[in-house]
Amino acid sequence: LLRHSPERYGLFPDGDMLGQGREYSEDERHAPQPAPDFTLTEALHTPSFWLISLANAFAQLCLQVFSLYQFVHMEQDMGIDRSASAFVITVMSLFNIGGRLVGGVLGDMMPKRHLLGITMVGMGIALICVAVSTAYWVAMATGALYGLCWGVRTPVTHAMRGDYFGSKSFGKITGFSSAFASPLGILGPTLV
Repeated sequence: LLRHSPERYGLFPDGDMLGQGREYSEDERHAPQPAPDFTLTEALHTPSFWLISLANAFAQLCLQVFSLYQFVHMEQDMGIDRSASAFVITVMSLFNIGGRLVGGVLGDMMPKRHLLGITMVGMGIALICVAVSTAYWVAMATGALYGLCWGVRTPVTHAMRGDYFGSKSFGKITGFSSAFASPLGILGPTLV
């Protein structure tokens, strides 16, 4: 059901076939120009790989800490009852789902690195706000902001890897990058 490398079948990466949509030059008709295709080793030698991986690692640290301690913090430190705390987490999850849909659209409309930066700043603001406030409305607003930014960040990060490194070794590159981020995700809750 799945086919690898659309170029083998006369398709371009966006699904166009020769002769459909736009006019292709003589060179394009004979050799479609795919995105750059890095191997894992080639990707490891680029600053982009390490910067994307580092950003993802810090995001994982925040995600794990926030996910693990948010409920306890709201209940014990902010004085919000259990059902209200659960509702904040529900709102965060709903905004996360919406953020993933919005992130896919926005990632095609604006530079992904800018969008990723905006989401990281938004997640940071949400963490600071929930850490210093005791108001329920702040918990609700930060849950929505955090969920939205988390949701947008997810597809943008994956799409950015595809833009930078191509599709040939996408799985290996993503897996290695994620493995690099996991130790910070594990260490975060322990540090907090």
